[in-house]
Amino acid sequence: MVELRDGFLRELDKERNGIQGRIKQYADIMKVVEPHAHYTIESNQVNHQFYSIRWFMLLLSQEFSMDDSIRLWDCLLSDPQRFQFTNFVCVALVSFVRDQIIDGDFACCMENLQKSSESVKNIPTLLNRANDVCTSYMKY
Repeated sequence: MVELRDGFLRELDKERNGIQGRIKQYADIMKVVEPHAHYTIESNQVNHQFYSIRWFMLLLSQEFSMDDSIRLWDCLLSDPQRFQFTNFVCVALVSFVRDQIIDGDFACCMENLQKSSESVKNIPTLLNRANDVCTSYMKY
């Protein structure tokens, strides 16, 4: 967990491991893997920090039950690339609400992105989709 501390230090916000750097990495992956969702979010001027900062700062624990969070953290904490997989999980979350946000406005995007975890039936489904996102991204 000490590796996550940079996300909590204001002076490191814009660094690669700072919170803004991590959100930028996530947005870059989404641009490749979920281009329509990314375009909609960007064109509606939805700053990725508005909805994803809690995903990264709390490792998605606010989005899921304790049991689901433990299962998810088991995967995230075992990532040999130190939480890189978190980006893919977050893009996978967006993919669950892609259809709802594609033609939406700012309010629609925000509402669906903030409630995206409600569309996840179970953590294995989310992790499988995150693996698919990772595989798709690695092709580029």
